[in-house]
Amino acid sequence: MKSHIVYLIRHTKPDIPKGICYGQSDIGVATSFQQEATETLRKLIALEGLSELASGHIISSPLQRCFLLAEELAKHLHSPQASRIQTDDRLKEMNFGTWEMQQWSAIEEFVLHAWMRDYVNIRPNGGENFRELVERTTTAFYELSAEHSAEHSSNNTPLLLICHSGVIRGILARLLEMPLEKAFSLEIDYGSITGIRVQERHTSVLFVNR
Repeated sequence: MKSHIVYLIRHTKPDIPKGICYGQSDIGVATSFQQEATETLRKLIALEGLSELASGHIISSPLQRCFLLAEELAKHLHSPQASRIQTDDRLKEMNFGTWEMQQWSAIEEFVLHAWMRDYVNIRPNGGENFRELVERTTTAFYELSAEHSAEHSSNNTPLLLICHSGVIRGILARLLEMPLEKAFSLEIDYGSITGIRVQERHTSVLFVNR
């Protein structure tokens, strides 16, 4: 049965102080980027082997904290296929609307607390709720995975999606049929890798947050 592995890879540490709300804001990377990217690459090679990764396909959120990691991984895979990085807006983090780049402490307390109690359904002003994020990201996951499968006949050709913690949690919650309210109980570290095997009639989560 034809199958392939999708690796969901979270970006490295962003260059932003703690306590600031950001989702789709285009934040740069911290000074530790090179070290973190090297560690992510090391973990990928340990999982797949360099030759299999070199035949893989990289798709990234267009936000620079993801795209810079995608470029760094592609550079070290030494493959024309891996170097052809594709971006997809559907892999962006949650849109926090007018809350973007505000201090969390500056948001009206009763508004923030209402959202925290029901972030699945309540939208930040001008933004999206978690349910909407889950819909767009899982649609992207299945469509990109199907396109990848159609383009690559080999089972050893992985798909690397470089994205954000909210995106990864949303996809996992849908695949595992978790209540969306429980999605943030999943730990997703910077530079971590989550593995998913996609088959014609079945999708299985191999590991989370390595």
